[in-house]
Amino acid sequence: MASNFPTSLDSASEQPSPVSGTGLDDAGFEHDVVHANHSTALIAVETKLGIGAAAATGASSGEVLTADGSGGSSWAAAGGSVTTSDTAPGSPSNGDLWYESDTGDLFVFTDSVWVEVGHATDGGTALADADGDTMIQVEEGTDDDTIRFDTAGTERMVISAAGYVTTSNQPSFDAYKSGAAWTMNTTNGAVSFDSTRHNIGSHFNTSTYRFTAPVAGNYLFTYHFFMHTSYDNDTDTYMGFHKNGSSWLTTCHGVEGQDGGQAMSSVISLAVNDYVTVQMVGGGSISSYGGAYNSFTGHLLG
Repeated sequence: MASNFPTSLDSASEQPSPVSGTGLDDAGFEHDVVHANHSTALIAVETKLGIGAAAATGASSGEVLTADGSGGSSWAAAGGSVTTSDTAPGSPSNGDLWYESDTGDLFVFTDSVWVEVGHATDGGTALADADGDTMIQVEEGTDDDTIRFDTAGTERMVISAAGYVTTSNQPSFDAYKSGAAWTMNTTNGAVSFDSTRHNIGSHFNTSTYRFTAPVAGNYLFTYHFFMHTSYDNDTDTYMGFHKNGSSWLTTCHGVEGQDGGQAMSSVISLAVNDYVTVQMVGGGSISSYGGAYNSFTGHLLG
């Protein structure tokens, strides 16, 4: 019998030799020989493959049966190993898998690092970096049906089951000038918004009174002042947004005769590290109440 297995199954004792005229009835000797030899051959194949009680013969631990593309076959080392342990296995090769038994996480070794590819403990999967603090998670909890994007250990964006996209750290601020009523003129420069109601990402500076863009994009800015008549403003006053120290958009506050409001909004396109302030541009002076009576706000549109 021809063989493509690592060692030959052929031997004279396994080949029956009936002659012309031999009857192969269901009770004949030759019938039994044929069946016995077929059985012997099958058992020999099973032994070589390690099927049944016997270990595979002609193979080393961890090897698999491979084909050479021409009908031949041989035992060869597997393409990668799988390790179950609570610590990373030593001397790994690219393609090796490691199941971290104490956490239920699955890793693949590539380019000298273990890369996390799945979580077993929370019912989801993840694509993560080597230290696990930057990842894309599919289901943070069982049947969560949510995709989460984390960088440097902080969740940055979420896609919910309903298809909504939310961000947990989108740049946004609401600043104000604290204290009682105040006045300023062009010599004071930027309006000194020295406090914040919120300041996500801490990109508004209460010392320089600037918002500095952490990422490039279009930002919506607004400001509002509740003007009052406690100060003698007898000249039209111009004020507005400044981008990187240059006037961007200006409005005018007329000569005071009574209390009133002054507000403006604008969408401004910023590159990384561009900054925006609210400043006097020219004219007389402005007078406003402090605290809840003024604001400078901004947030990233996209």
